[in-house]
Amino acid sequence: MDSIHIRIGHNLQRIRKQRGFSLDKVAIKTKVSKGMLHQIERGDVQPTVTTVWKIATGLNISFSSLLKDEDAAVSVVTRKELSDITEDDGKCKVYLLFPFDPQILMEIFTIELGPGGSYCSSPHNEGVQEYITVDRPFGLRVIFRTAT
Repeated sequence: MDSIHIRIGHNLQRIRKQRGFSLDKVAIKTKVSKGMLHQIERGDVQPTVTTVWKIATGLNISFSSLLKDEDAAVSVVTRKELSDITEDDGKCKVYLLFPFDPQILMEIFTIELGPGGSYCSSPHNEGVQEYITVDRPFGLRVIFRTAT
């Protein structure tokens, strides 16, 4: 299994080419700079969760379509084998559990917040439903704010 930033780069490039988009067009749609998109496609950088969300939202694709391994069929992996995207100085980690399935229109991922960690999600595309399950260790305070 490739490193997550390599998979993100390959998936971004594949999706961009399938749609016949230039890096300039993707930059406009996603509000991510052309230079950053080029570095992501080459696998030179590991994008933040926020950057991956901007790309997914701008291209109107699922978050997990950028993370999944295209060659994967069915596999069983343990948590320590999963790659993560980190943010908030490593206090926030996102793991893809099940990639987007176009038949059931669903993807599942988990966000792990360390002590003092936080994450503020960008707005989802219209029609997206989000289900959140919180595993709350003793003393952890969870705040959800939703836009209307």
